[in-house]
Amino acid sequence: MENRKSSLQDLESLFERQITVASIAEPLLSFDGGSLTHHVRQLMEDKNFDIVGVRHDGTVDAYVEKTKLAEGILTDHAVRLALDDVVPQITALYDAFELLKKREWFMVSVFGRSSGIVTRGDLQKTPVCMWLFGLVSLLELHGIRVIREFYKDDSWTDALPPDHLKAAEKYRRKHHDRNEALDLVEYISLADILTVLHTGTRTSQMFILTPPSNPAEITNRIKTLRDNIAHGHDITSNGIDALSETINQARTLLDKLEALEAPSAGTIKFGVVES
Repeated sequence: MENRKSSLQDLESLFERQITVASIAEPLLSFDGGSLTHHVRQLMEDKNFDIVGVRHDGTVDAYVEKTKLAEGILTDHAVRLALDDVVPQITALYDAFELLKKREWFMVSVFGRSSGIVTRGDLQKTPVCMWLFGLVSLLELHGIRVIREFYKDDSWTDALPPDHLKAAEKYRRKHHDRNEALDLVEYISLADILTVLHTGTRTSQMFILTPPSNPAEITNRIKTLRDNIAHGHDITSNGIDALSETINQARTLLDKLEALEAPSAGTIKFGVVES
């Protein structure tokens, strides 16, 4: 089991630190401050850009919005970049969700120069889906480990409807025929894994989150996120705030699951938490 936890930590390192905002940024189109606005506006319309960078002395230090461009030169309509308008390329992908809750875009700097831009639409890109699917998969793997270690007598099955267990058993038998069978817990869905965890008396405390949320609602949100990723649906359909909250809940649960250690000895009966 120790080796398995180490491999999970390696995966977490990959998804948390190596997939950054640079992987979803678009190249930043920029113009010299002395450029004529009507030329720039035409290019922005042709490329469907809402924002472009403005260069002074060769460095992007301002921006203009297409809707606010009037006649003249770009410098006359440019807005100086603030500190929170630009983040370094090594910024974790997770931080993009928090940033885009408060704003429509942010720029990405490479070697100290603003050279990329991220908007809310970029959250639909493949690296984001990879990162979120990795997060959900880690949650599933840790959940299976905790269930196996805490409820070794399979008493956890009391938490699930008979038809869910029947489906899992059918799936396991199919793998058994190919000599690939694992424990029954390996064949239950992510939603069922979370249901077992928030129903069991020894693991339900993990679902005490801030702000308070109903454990069943948390389970449904994470399940919906997973389904949307798997089927290529819009992950922001319920809004950036809702998506960010779901991700925060999943990360908090993952942290708690990773920290849980198996009981020192004996078998723990499942037990159902009082509602």
